[in-house]
Order: sequence, then C-alpha cells, then structure tokens
Amino acid sequence: MAPPEGDSGEPVTPAGRLFLLPEMNNIIHCAIGLKNKIDMDSTRSAIKSSLMLKHPRFCSLLVRDKNGREHWKKTDIDIDQHFIIVSKRKDSRSSCTDADDVDRVVNEYIADLSVSTPLDISKPLWEVHVLLEQNCAILRIHHALGDGISLMSMFLATCRTAGDPEKIPALVTGRRPDYGKGRETAGLGRGYF
Repeated sequence: MAPPEGDSGEPVTPAGRLFLLPEMNNIIHCAIGLKNKIDMDSTRSAIKSSLMLKHPRFCSLLVRDKNGREHWKKTDIDIDQHFIIVSKRKDSRSSCTDADDVDRVVNEYIADLSVSTPLDISKPLWEVHVLLEQNCAILRIHHALGDGISLMSMFLATCRTAGDPEKIPALVTGRRPDYGKGRETAGLGRGYF
C-alpha cells in the first residue's frame, strides 16, 4: 500500500489500526521501580540517544489522510514534551513509608492514567512519567506502536547491565538446569501434551 500522496509516511498496520479504534485505544503502561534516586538529566540523555528514538514509530506522528486512513509521519522530537515529572502527589496519602506504600501510590497513579488521560496525538504516542518520590518511571506507549514482544525486545536493547554500562542484558533461555533430572521417562509426554 502506497503512502498518501505527497507524504512518505508508513501506513499503520492493521493491528495498529485496531488498537486505535475508540472502543479499544490501548495504551501500555510499564512501571519501572529503581533502587537509586532518578537523575533526570541522565535519564533524558539516555533516552535521547537510545534505540527507542531511532525507531521510526517513536519519532512519528499519527496522521490521517483525506480518506481517514492512518499513517505515521516522521517528526522532530522534543524530548521534554514526552517527560511528565511528578514531584509529589497532591493527595495526602502519597507519602511513602515502605514498599507497600510505594506500590499503592504507583498503582493508583497508573489507574488514574488508565481512565483519565489519553495520549496527545500532536506528538508521538509515548510518554515517560517520573514519580520522583517513589523512584519510579512509568512508560506509556500506545499499542499501535508495537506488540509486547517487539516493545520488550526494543526496551531490553535499550538497557545495559549494572556491572558493564556497555553490555546489553542477557535473557536466560533454554531448559531449566533441573529439567528432567531423575524423571527421564516422565518428561517424554511433555512434548505431546
């Protein structure tokens, strides 16, 4: 399918179009709790130079042509438009004394986002909410940008190990070390059932 006339935008996939329907409008929320205080300058810098902003959909606007067909149109990114910094929640229950309180505040914040705040279509469809008091970042990504596997792959490729800032984290793959030990015959049926 060719992009709209006069535009080099990439068409939105059929699955992406489904997720954009008003009845669906799926937004993925991913909370990331951190041990240390969040350094906003480093965080902005890391995202600016990350693989995420090299991906075309993360630096494109969702636009509709004259026929109502959606496509992605490349745009410049103002990283500050994508960061929402929350210093302290307005409600009196927001101060945290233990991990359960942090979880409660973060969950309440995500619940509020889920029902009250759509993503702004005047910018690419992602945001990073930073809850400074809770040392937590919440990624909000419209599901039209990708599915779970592709987004997690991109997210992991953006991360680095704590021991080596140049090394990408490895995923554990393959069988568990104890798989089938002492139960060689019991494991035969697993491939079939």
